[in-house]
Amino acid sequence: MQTYLFNWLPALSLLIGLIIQCDFMLKDPDSIELWLTLQQGGIAHPPGYALYLSLNGILLSLAPFKSQTQLIVLLIFQMILLTIALQLLKEKFKWSLLASWFSVASLLLFKPFVYAATHLEVYALQVFLGCCAIFLYDRYGKSGLFYFVMGLLVAHHSSSLFLCITLILYLSHNKGFKHFYSLPLSLLPVIYNFAYLYWFGTKTNLRNQWYALDSFSDLFDFASAQNYAEVYITLPSSEQLIHLLESATVSISPMFLL
Repeated sequence: MQTYLFNWLPALSLLIGLIIQCDFMLKDPDSIELWLTLQQGGIAHPPGYALYLSLNGILLSLAPFKSQTQLIVLLIFQMILLTIALQLLKEKFKWSLLASWFSVASLLLFKPFVYAATHLEVYALQVFLGCCAIFLYDRYGKSGLFYFVMGLLVAHHSSSLFLCITLILYLSHNKGFKHFYSLPLSLLPVIYNFAYLYWFGTKTNLRNQWYALDSFSDLFDFASAQNYAEVYITLPSSEQLIHLLESATVSISPMFLL
């Protein structure tokens, strides 16, 4: 028991540090939009975040408290996801004690990471799913779960597609192609994502924002976040590339980027 707690000590320290730095107030426009969408139903800005809203919506239904208390519960939940993500990377790559504590310190000192971790942003879930995929990609007998997590990751945000493709190519290079029989499992979250967006995007009486998804073309463009995802899937212009690099520099923790 003591060994188990000692193994989780860096991750728990990260959680405590994030809670201490959190003011449990929403200031970012995207976080406010996500909070209002959770309260009223509907979809958020592209790509809609169906999985994020569904998961946190279930959590809200299990926490029948006042609005401010629900917000605190949701914020702590985002931090717990990041704590588990750190532990998954630690277990996967067999980090030493020094490397584990260095990672905790770098995360707590990296202000954009702390900001994202202590607001109702979508990055915590994205990092958690990404770390789950990395943890599972070469585990024997887990290909079905791996591809299901990959589907969750792609459905959550189209920018995760590069990570998914990289893991599949690396797995194919080392393990062959037998794992592809589990590939259809990745479609389940994608199908759910499109169904969720179609339902809320075409029901005007349920829509609490200005997003109208009245055709398949609108639905696809919205789900893929085409307005900015084109930077990832096409040859970007020099202006787009500079903007992308600037965004990565200020928003991605060095530890998770590594």
